[in-house]
Amino acid sequence: MRRRVATQRPRKISSGLRAALVIPLMLALACATSLPPEAQPPRQIPLDQTLNTRDLGGYRTTDGQQVRWGQLFRSDALHKLSQRDLETLEQLGLQTVFDLRSAGERKGAEDRLPTGSSQVLLPILYPSMAPDVIAGRILRGDASEGYFNDLLQRANRSFALDHGDELAAFLNDLAEPDALPALFHCSHGKDRTGLAAALILDLLGVPWEAIREDYLLSNVYLRSNTDRMSRFIWLGSLFRISQAEARELLGVRAEYIEAARAAVLESYGSVPEYIRAIGVSDETVELLRDALLEPTAP
Repeated sequence: MRRRVATQRPRKISSGLRAALVIPLMLALACATSLPPEAQPPRQIPLDQTLNTRDLGGYRTTDGQQVRWGQLFRSDALHKLSQRDLETLEQLGLQTVFDLRSAGERKGAEDRLPTGSSQVLLPILYPSMAPDVIAGRILRGDASEGYFNDLLQRANRSFALDHGDELAAFLNDLAEPDALPALFHCSHGKDRTGLAAALILDLLGVPWEAIREDYLLSNVYLRSNTDRMSRFIWLGSLFRISQAEARELLGVRAEYIEAARAAVLESYGSVPEYIRAIGVSDETVELLRDALLEPTAP
């Protein structure tokens, strides 16, 4: 049953400088503005206050079908949406918004929901990825080369293996008759959202190569923010964390989602067996396929 909630010790630096550095790090992508029109790939939903909102439609499946356009959307956080953004989302007819952020991430940054939609809270978090933990590590300059790459691989394995209940609830809720069109998101729309998108696309029969391509698209949509935030991290660490290393945290790499997939295959043998094991029936999978697939366009 859908769980709805109501709609709608490092080197010392001055407190002023600390605020100037920590606040952008904690907000990360929250203050992002959208890419210029000429840089927008067709599947992006143009909003003023998100970067990574996009339609998952159009992907071809191995059995000759394709994912329906206008039914399933992935995004970064929605708490800073403008009125124009809300109107744009209302035109999509969204029925359900899934928020994958933790309670700490949502506090003071609750979603702004388009009229007519309801919200489902499914918190997924790897403790070492909590914003305050990451900000503290950055201020200490405590991230050697390769640290964030390894961290994101560990986090993605944890998302898949330690949050089966939340991922099962996501899939089961999507299959309810009144759930679609639906949007799901986390803070940046790249890690937890990326895993959830990979799972639903795999369930629908989209080839892994296309799933990985969709995952890596976050680097395209988030590029302007990554450029800006990598400089903040370099400064916030007092030049001890390189911008190149910061990009490992701010972007996505194929090895991140591959780590989650490998963990699933090693533990369960296949994605279908994993889906059954976490509590999603074959009947539910068929309901999702019926709702989200259509014949390939000529």
